[in-house]
Amino acid sequence: MSEKPQNLDHPVVGRFYDFDRFAEATRGWDLEFRQLDRGPLSAEVVQVCSRESVLMRVQFSRALDQLGCSPRGFLTFGFLDDGVSGVRWCGRETNDHSLLAFDEAGGFDAISRPGFGGYTYSVTEERLVRVAELLGLPDYHRLSETAKKIPSGQSSRVVDLRSQARDLCNAMVNDAPQAIKASRLQDELDFELPRRLLSVIASASGSPRRDSARSRRVALNKARAFIRDNLDLPLTVRKVCEHTGVSWRTLDYAFRDSFDMTPQSYLRAVRLDATRRHLRSGSYTTVAEAANQSGFWHMGKFAADYRSQFGELPSKTLRRSAR
Repeated sequence: MSEKPQNLDHPVVGRFYDFDRFAEATRGWDLEFRQLDRGPLSAEVVQVCSRESVLMRVQFSRALDQLGCSPRGFLTFGFLDDGVSGVRWCGRETNDHSLLAFDEAGGFDAISRPGFGGYTYSVTEERLVRVAELLGLPDYHRLSETAKKIPSGQSSRVVDLRSQARDLCNAMVNDAPQAIKASRLQDELDFELPRRLLSVIASASGSPRRDSARSRRVALNKARAFIRDNLDLPLTVRKVCEHTGVSWRTLDYAFRDSFDMTPQSYLRAVRLDATRRHLRSGSYTTVAEAANQSGFWHMGKFAADYRSQFGELPSKTLRRSAR
């Protein structure tokens, strides 16, 4: 069994035509897969690691009997790619809304069809505790036990978890040098993913909502003031929570009540607006410089979000300002 991942400097991105080579490349896992149908195997993997988190995306061209053990010292969860179905997980049928909990001691088994694609996220329990405390989730230990016992829990919130994982993996494939250097990648891996994972688990356990309308309003005012006064910083929702002294959970309810949008969506809109001002100011010669100034590191996703928000690509805004 491999040692725990140490940092983000050496991601795994590759395609393999031999399963043994694939298994050697996936750090932390002990895998023994068997091909069930005829045809050449193509196995793709993207793995992003920190000291406390391991995100992995896999895609297989052939039907497989999947056996193995997840990384030691981590709680590991899996979820299928969008539209993937017909996977039997430990004897149960699953779909793309299923959250799969890996049993580190007994290992796992699954049977997948050709064209299988999915994600695993391994995280230390200590990291989940810290994120749960920041979110203001009650009774973390009850949540923790729920997380370990979910055999094939289903939730629409898995869609958000998968979307976040997909963005991270795509950034590693498309913008690897910039993505690895970005501090925001660390935040996405060690905060955003466990936050969304805990959201799935909390919804399954029925955790109650306990904050008042007044506390949410106070939180909203503090957060908006902090964001307004620190537009030159690459802000994240976690930083907003830390500086305003409120939990993510309280902040989330506050923004949903007032703006009908999440804190992430509000912050993204503010950062996009700040980037637009940077581009129009004439102080930047490239789109990447202006985007990085506002904390964007995934250029492909940034350009798509910018166009959706303002109806034009950031490069067009920059060219117009140059003229």
